[in-house]
Amino acid sequence: HGGRFRGVPVSVLGYALVMLSVLLLSGPKLAGEPKLLGSYWAYVFPVAALGSACINYAAYENSPEAKAVAWVVFIIAETLLILVFVRTMYHWAQVARGRALWRDPLAPASAWVDEKTGGRVG
Repeated sequence: HGGRFRGVPVSVLGYALVMLSVLLLSGPKLAGEPKLLGSYWAYVFPVAALGSACINYAAYENSPEAKAVAWVVFIIAETLLILVFVRTMYHWAQVARGRALWRDPLAPASAWVDEKTGGRVG
């Protein structure tokens, strides 16, 4: 092999980078109110895993290009982590003030009924 990543591992890494672009294109959904508790955190793990894979690939390849890609993906992952944290804390503050709801997927549907009107909330 000559000490290089080839074939399937490089293909999977390339596919993951394409999926990162799809995830980033759906990113503006972070501006909206979350439908369920913790739903934004689904954005964080895939990007963090990709960042880790890129760092490992760059360490193995030891090329300037691979290191540049690893840095870019790492910065994207960290930025996304901070954005999700800030957005979650903002929504938490809105819920604490009574200006927003935070639905729990484990709560029964009856918990989503407005007691004053008897109608379903949301």
